[in-house]
Amino acid sequence: PVFCQGDSVRLICQNGFSSYLWSTGATTSAIIVNSTGQYSVSVVNDAGCTATTSAFSVTVNPAPATPVILVNGSNLSTSAIAAQYQWYLNGVAINRATASNFTALISGTYTVQITDANGCKAMSDPVVVTSADQSLLSEVKVYPNPANSTLWIESDYLTEGWELNWYDMTGRLLASQTWESSPAFRQTFPLESYPAGLYILQLKAGSRSANLRIEVIR
Repeated sequence: PVFCQGDSVRLICQNGFSSYLWSTGATTSAIIVNSTGQYSVSVVNDAGCTATTSAFSVTVNPAPATPVILVNGSNLSTSAIAAQYQWYLNGVAINRATASNFTALISGTYTVQITDANGCKAMSDPVVVTSADQSLLSEVKVYPNPANSTLWIESDYLTEGWELNWYDMTGRLLASQTWESSPAFRQTFPLESYPAGLYILQLKAGSRSANLRIEVIR
């Protein structure tokens, strides 16, 4: 068998012999192996006859080095070379976040897991990202969340012009709208064209911005 560092395999010899002697020195009918090598076992039956198995090959591939996350504002990246990448937010895999870089639009704890060509994995240490000034959300009402067909954005406090940006969880911009200032701001954002899943709503008013995670349901 071939497996990754940190895993193991159980080698079992059939029962019914009076004694066992593995090439590792173990004397049980089964052993746990977690390192590369050739393994065999000698057995003795009740008549005192001895037999030895042919060598059994085990290969353990090394785990990749722990990836390091580089933080540049909301832009996260890793210089680790890997066959696959998966980014996580607060321990949950982010859908379609499978590149070596990721734009973190909401606050939280981010990690990245890499997988090498042998299928062996390594997880980075976590980094905490704080998004833009979330105080803006105290002055605006966004509902419902989860939402189905329409998202409402309302505010009675702000007189600045508004900008709405709609992202998927990988940071890809899907839609953008701007509105003029209004004493009583009431706008809708249609959701019919978006499949069920998590999205990021970014609101900007003047020099401030805030990000909110929105779930679209069907």
